[in-house]
Amino acid sequence: MPRPPKVDADYFPFFVKDGTTLSVLEYKYGLAGIGFFTQVMRLLTSTPEHHICIADEARAIHAYKKIGCAEDEFKAMVTTMVSTGKLSKALWEDHKVLFCPALVDSLWSLYSRRDRKPLTETQLIGGYGTQAVDNNRVSVDINSIDVDNNRVSVPQSRAEQSKAEQSKAEKTLTTTSPPKKMAKLKDELAARWEKAFTDQVPMSAWGDIGRGRRNCVTLATKLRALSKDTWIEEVELASSLITAFMALKRRGKSDFWRTATFTPTGFVARWAEIVDEAAKENEKPEISESTKEFLEGVYDKRS
Repeated sequence: MPRPPKVDADYFPFFVKDGTTLSVLEYKYGLAGIGFFTQVMRLLTSTPEHHICIADEARAIHAYKKIGCAEDEFKAMVTTMVSTGKLSKALWEDHKVLFCPALVDSLWSLYSRRDRKPLTETQLIGGYGTQAVDNNRVSVDINSIDVDNNRVSVPQSRAEQSKAEQSKAEKTLTTTSPPKKMAKLKDELAARWEKAFTDQVPMSAWGDIGRGRRNCVTLATKLRALSKDTWIEEVELASSLITAFMALKRRGKSDFWRTATFTPTGFVARWAEIVDEAAKENEKPEISESTKEFLEGVYDKRS
């Protein structure tokens, strides 16, 4: 009998530079705040699918015991982590679910070697939003995935299909033309990402254009969260991340990087490694002036 796919981890990256969340927790709660942050990340990392629902009283008490604090302290510090964007606001406020998108992003290099990928924030919101939590059991139909007590069972054929679809999206460029009239993205930062990508790679070569545009919005959300954690301006961060992507592609020793295309989907798929690479740089390398202009919203009207 084949082993079930592993959807938890034995480690999580812990950057030594203080981010917004750690600074606020330490300021408000001292060393207890740092300990709480670490315990929450450890628990989420080791829990299948990296999320915990404490809508049920018994499971909530179990979480308090595992993390090592009283209920009022637990809720106060979770509220702080939600306010800084470290934990999902929608999942906590609506469903009492602890989920850290940045944690899952940081584990991408691990999951890139696995057939089974963890559920996304959007999938979890949809799943908990369509089914009531009863005795801490949630059954949702998300890509034929059954979630029971945070454990996931995926048919092997489905996992293989998902892997094939991901490979096709990354390695195959289609010639489908974008619609003649395409509405501008409402999120200005997402629109800047879109412009930066199309300056290098035509939208017709993105493969799934709709998915690519949605990933521009995803990148805007990720960039804002990373900016809050690092206290680095969004434009400066974006420049560093684009430079890191180019460096990783240039040095790439595997097909995962050699075949990487500068598209929103390719960028999101490699987000964690890009962030790691950017963090290693002591000085920010130069990038093209055209890319800087797009990211800063300075659109030159040259004919």
